[in-house]
Amino acid sequence: MAALHRVLILDPQPIVRGVVRTACEATGTLTIVAEVGDLPSALAACVRHWPDVLVVDPDPPSGDPGTVGTRRLAAVLDLRAARPGAPTLVLAQRMSGPLVFACLRAKIEGCIAKSAGIRAIVDAVVAVASGGRAFSPDYEQEVIAELGRFARAARTERWAAETLTDRELAVLRLLAEGGTIRKAASALGISPRTVEGHVTRLYRKLGVRTRVEAFARAAALGLIDLARPDDEHGAR
Repeated sequence: MAALHRVLILDPQPIVRGVVRTACEATGTLTIVAEVGDLPSALAACVRHWPDVLVVDPDPPSGDPGTVGTRRLAAVLDLRAARPGAPTLVLAQRMSGPLVFACLRAKIEGCIAKSAGIRAIVDAVVAVASGGRAFSPDYEQEVIAELGRFARAARTERWAAETLTDRELAVLRLLAEGGTIRKAASALGISPRTVEGHVTRLYRKLGVRTRVEAFARAAALGLIDLARPDDEHGAR
């Protein structure tokens, strides 16, 4: 007899949990050790039952339909941290390419829409429990497009970081410390007009229009540090 895979279901809808439980246990290879409706209960159940597989709805009952990507996966990632190594199937009420992409980036084993039907959901649970992967094929092209956008953004950011000159970086850091154009010019021994030229090129390379946007992008790239506790100057 095949070994039973012990499954935890986290879904806010009791009807969904009941249907998934019945269908999973009918396979003869899956047994439900816990079915819960909220994250605290799921975390406690992980400690108590140590399930082999996690089936999780990423959307809280009051979730924002516009939320996408890893923000929708907060509960999933918390649960995976409580049960490291357990294959996970995201059971989503609202599917999207960004959500599937976020699952792939987080190394989650599967993501399927509830609307796919109970047979497809159970097949997906079996697949991830057996070491496989399960993703809704309808979103394959969306994920490919999202991967392309991600790769292009990464290339742009890398290009920006690599093409800033030492003088442009010096101007950026002086301004981020609260300096003015005139103060930066004095510190570097150049004219204010030359500093303004550096700022213009900084904006173009970073793909921004304002000083605040430049600081935010530069901080994200690790070029400057805006969180120093001893910084007594606000960015102006």
